[in-house]
Amino acid sequence: MYPDYDRKNNTPPKVATLIVVAMGIMALLTPPYLLSAVPEAFATKSDNDDRHSDKKHDDSKDDNGSEIPPAYIAIDGELSELQLENGPSGDDDSIADYDRDPQGTLSFGEHFSLLVPQGSGVLNVESAQLSVNDDVANQNDYLQTDIELVDSGDDRYLYFQTYLNDVPGGGDPNALGDGYTANENGFEIFLWWTVSFTDGTDQTYLAIVHLQGDECEEHGWDDGSDTTCVDFDA
Repeated sequence: MYPDYDRKNNTPPKVATLIVVAMGIMALLTPPYLLSAVPEAFATKSDNDDRHSDKKHDDSKDDNGSEIPPAYIAIDGELSELQLENGPSGDDDSIADYDRDPQGTLSFGEHFSLLVPQGSGVLNVESAQLSVNDDVANQNDYLQTDIELVDSGDDRYLYFQTYLNDVPGGGDPNALGDGYTANENGFEIFLWWTVSFTDGTDQTYLAIVHLQGDECEEHGWDDGSDTTCVDFDA
């Protein structure tokens, strides 16, 4: 459904080693509903392209020489590499490409995960905070989502967070207020993870996904009407 990109040969050797190790332990750490993503995870899908690979890795070390690790989103049964970003918005200082194709489709009731390999020689994760918006500038507050963190953990080689994308307001149209959510056509949203490392630094990672609602009955009607889906362009 979405284009595959070849993994870049300039991935630092120590990071590449961590990725291989992480493949072996994901089956132990990842919840059962994500195990389908494990077999082809790091080997088959990456969303770096030639225009951004150099920019992404140029300044990827801290003062102690530790690598900023890559991060991945587990979605649609695959893993896709996230872009580095300067903060949770596409402002003038942005280094990410917001025009890329979506890295997967997220529907109501589905899980997705953040995965960050870690270990000796790379920065290790202390925590991660997710921001979600359909506005590149991350200023629009009308988008209604119910994305819940349901599991998280870390190991010597891997940090993960798993989320559930639930129906906003349980499907009650009154719960949306002046906001909107996704009907069955859907639209692009941006997921920014601000990851804090144990050395006190942080790094923002960006995923672009297609948020797609189910049939209108599953997420409410526009203004209580029984004929019109919630207008995601409102």
